[in-house]
Amino acid sequence: MCCKGNLIYEVPDLTKAPQFPGGEMAMYAWLGNRLSRPASAKDVKEQPMIQFHVECSGKLTDIAVKVPAHPDLDSLALNAVREMPVWSPGKIRDRAVCTLYMLPVNFE
Repeated sequence: MCCKGNLIYEVPDLTKAPQFPGGEMAMYAWLGNRLSRPASAKDVKEQPMIQFHVECSGKLTDIAVKVPAHPDLDSLALNAVREMPVWSPGKIRDRAVCTLYMLPVNFE
């Protein structure tokens, strides 16, 4: 893992942001195929925000709920992100770097 003991960059610092295979639309389609709002959270308006590191290899690590919405939504969002495929890493110039990424997970 490149993040341990190294600088961790945020997306605005990069020349190329990390990316889910196929891009942002593909990521939301992928999530949409795996997530459905549970009845226990049908009236919840908030959405969980998941934070993670995209390693130099593209692997997602240190996945956690940064902004909770509802325990059931948080758990489903967390598990979905844990199942994501390897991403393209963020880059500064042409060097892959560890990136902190925040992802709002919408259950609409």
